[in-house]
Formats: sequence, C-alpha cells, structure tokens
Amino acid sequence: MIPRVAITDPFLIAFLFAVVAAVVCMGRASFATGLFCSTWSFAFNVDIGPSTMLRIGVGAMLCAGLAFSFKKRHGVGRTLTAPSVRNYVIVLAAWAGWIGITYVTGDQSELSILIIKNFVLYTLLPSGMILMFVDDFGQVRELAYGFLVASAIGGGISISGIASPASAESLDVIRGFSGVNYVTYAWGPGIAALLGMGLLLLAESTFLKALISVMIGICTVTLLLTGARQSAIAFGAALAFVLWVIARNRARFWKRVVIGAVLGCIYAVTFLSTDIGVNVLSKRWSLLSVDFGMREDLWAQAWNVFTQAPILGNGLTYLPEGDTAHNLMLDLLASQGIVGVLFLTVFVAVVAQAGNVRFLGSCRSEGRTWKVVVQSIMLFTVIHSSVSGSVTSVPHFFWAPTLLVQLSAMARRKSGLVSHMTGLVDRAACQRTSEVERLVAE
Repeated sequence: MIPRVAITDPFLIAFLFAVVAAVVCMGRASFATGLFCSTWSFAFNVDIGPSTMLRIGVGAMLCAGLAFSFKKRHGVGRTLTAPSVRNYVIVLAAWAGWIGITYVTGDQSELSILIIKNFVLYTLLPSGMILMFVDDFGQVRELAYGFLVASAIGGGISISGIASPASAESLDVIRGFSGVNYVTYAWGPGIAALLGMGLLLLAESTFLKALISVMIGICTVTLLLTGARQSAIAFGAALAFVLWVIARNRARFWKRVVIGAVLGCIYAVTFLSTDIGVNVLSKRWSLLSVDFGMREDLWAQAWNVFTQAPILGNGLTYLPEGDTAHNLMLDLLASQGIVGVLFLTVFVAVVAQAGNVRFLGSCRSEGRTWKVVVQSIMLFTVIHSSVSGSVTSVPHFFWAPTLLVQLSAMARRKSGLVSHMTGLVDRAACQRTSEVERLVAE
C-alpha cells in the first residue's frame, strides 16, 4: 500500500479552505466538480493537517457547491428527462449495483472497503454531479477550467518538489505529493491537457489563450515526468485524434499547427536545458524498459481466476496482495465475470447511441468541440487501461461517458428548441400569407 502523506503547511491549508469558501459563495457546482475530478489523481492519499483527509475537504467543497446551487438556480437535472440520459442512468445504476453485490458477496477486506469507497466517492459522485448540474456548454467550460487549474497547480507543486539537485540526481519519477502512485497520477495531467485543448480552441482572448497554453504545458511536462509510458502513449494518440478532427473541419488549421509546433519546440528545448530536463526527464525516459514480463504474469493470473468463476467473477480483490490485472478487460472478467462483460456491452451501446454525430453535428461549434474532446478522453482511457487500471479504479471510465451523454442531451434540446422556433416562424408566415391572399381576393 502507498503510504499516506500529511500536509501541515498552514498557508496551503488556508488556501484550500479559501477555495472551498469561494466555491460556496459562487455556487459553481460544475467548477467544483472539475476540481474534485482532477484532485483525485494527484492527491487522493494526502491528509490535510494531522487527521482530516483531503478527500473530505474537497468533498465538503463539492457538497457545499451543490447545496448553494440548489438555492441559486432552477431546473436542476434538466436533461434527466431525455430518453438517452434516462437509459444511461438506468444502465449505470444497474452496473454500480452489480459491483456492490460483488463487494457484499466477497471477502469484504480492508482493501475491498477502500476500493468500494473510492468507487462511490470518485466515480459515482462526479457522474451524478455532471448529470445534475452540467447541462449547458457554459458549465462544461467551468468543469474544464476547474480540472485544468487544479491539475496545473498540482503539477507545478510536484515539479517544484523534485527541482532540488538531490531529487534530480535520484532519477525518481514524479509522484505527486511525495508518494502518489505514478500510474494513477499520470491520468489527471493527461486529461487536463485534453480539456485544455478544448478551452484553447474556444478561447477568444489572446491573454486567455496564452494562460491556457501555459497550463497545458505544465500538465504535459508533469505527465512526462511521471514516466508512465501507457499514459504518455495514450495522450499522444488522443491528441492526434483531436488534431485530425480539427484538420477536417477548420480553415487555416495547418498554419496554426505550424505555429503551435514551433512554440512547442521552443518550450521543449528550454525545458530540456534545465536541471530537471537534463537530470530527470531525459535520463528517466532513456532508462525505461519495454519489458511486459510482470504484466504478462498478472494477465495470466487474472485469466486463471476468471476460468475458476467465469459467470459471476471472484470479487474485487481476486489477486494476492491487493494487485489487479493491469488490464481493464481482464480485470472485468476476473472480478465480475461474464455478467460484468454484459454490463460493459450494454453500457458501450447506450453511450454510442447517445453520442450520435447527427445530433451533435447540428449544434454550434462549441458542442462539436467538446464532443471531440470528450471522445479523446475516452480514447485516452481505453489505451492506458489496456496495461493499467481497472473498472473500479479509473473514475474517468465512467464520468467521461457521462459527460458525452450530457452533451448529446444538450444538443438534442437545442435542436428541439430551434425546430420549435422554426415551426412557429413558419406558421406565422403562413398565416400572414393567408391574410394577404384573403385581402387581395376581397
């Protein structure tokens, strides 16, 4: 188990409580959701002060924003009546119920309790918040800003932690606040950079574009410093997907790509010339091995566990010492059996139907941009989960599809409003035409 880390710096604790107070005052539940989703990756095992966990502090912020939002606005959960969202909620609830059954019927060890708590807190809670409060494109932007800002701050703190010569000479990977699992830590900066791409494409102010670019750069460097190969490869594929889609739909795209590439090269050369780049990043990646021996053993063990109970699986802790298969599909087979695979199949079908291009393609450019970004996050998830992670340990495996379903509902609602207004205009025009014809006849 990864040891817990305590933060006792009074200024940092005061800053965190100030963030809580600000979110409560603003009632920005969508911004709070972005903060919460991001913070999980780099600080889920960090305590604030001697006993209060960071997860409790951020959870309080989230609940406070929720409660305040209930008082400030009407129409909470406006998309829940849409058929696509309703079907998705039913499938998600049924699958979560099945995961709960595997926990109840399992060994209920301390590790199982931790797994189910994290699943409820970091997967189901953010998904519910997205369904309840992120129901227009402005709130999607708020969520993205919350995620990006938190990831950039966390990444900056983590980079500064290995900036000393002693840390640089150790060639150790960056692990968040002194001990967070580097594999799970890498997920947050990768997703933040992809969300930042969406914000960058939609930003109009030059200053805002520059600020977003700096935060994307910090998150990208943080991702590379983790040494997580699967996340780096997944991020590259997701970014290539975003650029490919944009290239097909935007004029002057290649001019912007060339400018971005030149700036990126300047940024990379500048970074690699520093102590962190020379002593940590370059050497770390030159020492990375492509040996899959350990994971192949875990894959074989997970398959053997599946063959022992192929229908229902063997519960959340199916391997000794609390390890997992490091492959999402094998983990699903070993822990939840064929029943879990059936849930996955229905889940994918519902999400694919909800994310139909015909609805989102008819919406304005912001809807299409966020659709592509969320799809890139899902691609990122699929690739990195093939060699790390599990269904219950990868929160964005659920909340990213939830956001895609919400985007589909937003686009359908907007298309319905446009069609309704067009119909009203057409009927009014027909009435005027009839009146003119009647007057001419008289």
